[in-house]
Amino acid sequence: MSDDLIDNLEEQFSTVAYEYCLRMELVEACDWDEDAALKLFEEAYKTIENLWEYSQLDPKLILNNDDFMTLLKSNLPSGTTDQQAEVVAKVVDHYLAEACDEARGEHDDKKERN
Repeated sequence: MSDDLIDNLEEQFSTVAYEYCLRMELVEACDWDEDAALKLFEEAYKTIENLWEYSQLDPKLILNNDDFMTLLKSNLPSGTTDQQAEVVAKVVDHYLAEACDEARGEHDDKKERN
């Protein structure tokens, strides 16, 4: 196998392992209730969609990552513990960073083709 292929496989394995750890951390924060963890993640996802829409209307709403995380935590369902909010924020931060990296890569690919 080539070194590039091995590096790629190692990176993919590392990403999968990290995402699994995040998932388990969220389940643990929800007292090992996988349904509650999924529900909390779904609520966080809805919150992100709403924050995205609001930030399009008012670009000053979210000026940096701290603003985003503060708004995310304050818009989670009542009864969400600090530990749950912290884990959700970590999960969201990971997936947003991954999406941004992918978007940058697609943007770079388009630049190279032109």
